[in-house]
Amino acid sequence: MELTREERETFIRTNDAADDWEFFTLSPTWARKLERLGYRLEKDRQGGWSCRVPRAFVTIRRPIKRTVTDRQRQNLARIHSERRSPGLDHGKNELTVKNRCAGRPAQDTIQKR
Repeated sequence: MELTREERETFIRTNDAADDWEFFTLSPTWARKLERLGYRLEKDRQGGWSCRVPRAFVTIRRPIKRTVTDRQRQNLARIHSERRSPGLDHGKNELTVKNRCAGRPAQDTIQKR
């Protein structure tokens, strides 16, 4: 049975005597994230996954409140555009590489995997 998005819950809990957090999820996305981080997940009868995470690995932080001026926004946009490779046109299914060498075709197309 497929769960709805509202039913795919995730709980993180601990108590004062524990040295770790108990992580329980019905979300396959969170289960994959935890597996990629190296945690061994146990499957339960409800179809969820659980594991224990060291207490130091879970933090609750105050949100960062940042005000960006128009000038800073323009500088960030300029930096972002400079980081994109000037010789690449980024498409959905292929990259078009513009060849800037004389005597070669104007562009080559490379299929993405």
